[in-house]
This record gives sequence, C-alpha cells and structure tokens, in this order.
Amino acid sequence: MIGADLNKKNYGAKHSFGDCLYFVDDDFVLDERIVEEAIEQIKQGFDMVAVHNTSDGSVSFWAKVRKFERDMLKFAHSGISPRFLTRKAFMSVNGFNENMVAGEDYDIFNRLQEAGFKMSFINSEETHLGEPKRLADIAKKHFFYGSTLANKSSAGTPRKLTFWQKVPIKPAYVRNLPRFIKHPILSIGFIIYQIVRYTSAAFGYVFGKIASENSDQTFR
Repeated sequence: MIGADLNKKNYGAKHSFGDCLYFVDDDFVLDERIVEEAIEQIKQGFDMVAVHNTSDGSVSFWAKVRKFERDMLKFAHSGISPRFLTRKAFMSVNGFNENMVAGEDYDIFNRLQEAGFKMSFINSEETHLGEPKRLADIAKKHFFYGSTLANKSSAGTPRKLTFWQKVPIKPAYVRNLPRFIKHPILSIGFIIYQIVRYTSAAFGYVFGKIASENSDQTFR
C-alpha cells in the first residue's frame, strides 16, 4: 500500500535522531559513494540532494527504455525527487502527503522549494531493480495511478505539481534529441511506452471518476 508506505516514512523520520534522512526502497542498488557525496553537499549549505534514479536495463526491453528515459533526466529539475535531505527541511513541510498515491515525490520537492530550501545534485546513482517486464505491467500500474488521481478521498491537501511534471514531454527530452537519433529502437520503444503510460492513466482517471470515492487504494 503506497499510502501506508508514506505513513511509515513519515513515522520513521519523526522518530529519527540523525540530522539527515535518506529515503530509498528495498529494490534499489546504491553506488557506494552516494551518502558520502550527499553529506558533502549538505555541509556546503544545501538542504536537499537529488540522487539520480536510473533503471536496471537487464530486466527487460522496457527496462532499457525506462533507463533511456530516466538517464536524460539526470540533473534536470523537471523529473527529480530529492530523497536525501536534512531532517529539519523534511519536518518543516510536514513530510510526505500521506493521502497521495501518485506524485508524492514531486509534491514534497515543490513544497520544499517554495519554503526556500536549496537543492544540489551528485554524480552517484541509485539503480532500480523492480522494472516492468511487459507492457501490460506498465498499463496496469499507470491505470491504478490515474484512478487514484480522480479519487477525491486520496487528494488530501492540493497537489503541488508543476506543468512540466504533469505533461509527457519534458525539456530534457528536447535537449537530448541527439540520443533519440542515435538510438532509434529505444526511441520507438520510448514513444510506445509514453502512449501506453498516459493512455492507461487517462482511462484510470475516467474509471476513478465513475467508481466510488471509497474504492480500494492498494496497488497489487
């Protein structure tokens, strides 16, 4: 349950004793210098650090496509989640919005920026192992996300998402146009992935509007 996970993260942060927090799931492999590099940025006066989240391309073709997309977003402000941050910054914005199911990472980042906290980047990366193997997995996941966006009971406080965080075309894609030309197969896969992703979310949104506001909010 995604909402329950956010509850656990907020609970853990509230009962922590350290000056910094790092939120990472159990299906990630971390570069060995992530914490060291992040702490260096905190010592330089930054409040949050964006650790690039890449994909394990060995899982499937669609994982390769996801890695192709994600790696274009490294050092970009339109698709980041600064999950390494000071405890002070995290608690000052009351942590994650536990009522959200999708976009909670963008939401907290935008609230932190509005509060005046400064962000930095590092070179070290996280590698996500739990990548989709089939298009059906992608469709199912984003249908679920779309359905929860339409459900008022999951809204909580208003979502703070920017225009570029909502739309399928990101400025980073335009800057990386040579990559699309260089990798035509992955580019075709990327287009298919985006169509399936946003179409499924749209259908999920319509379904969520029709379904009961008390529908199950658990992704299976």
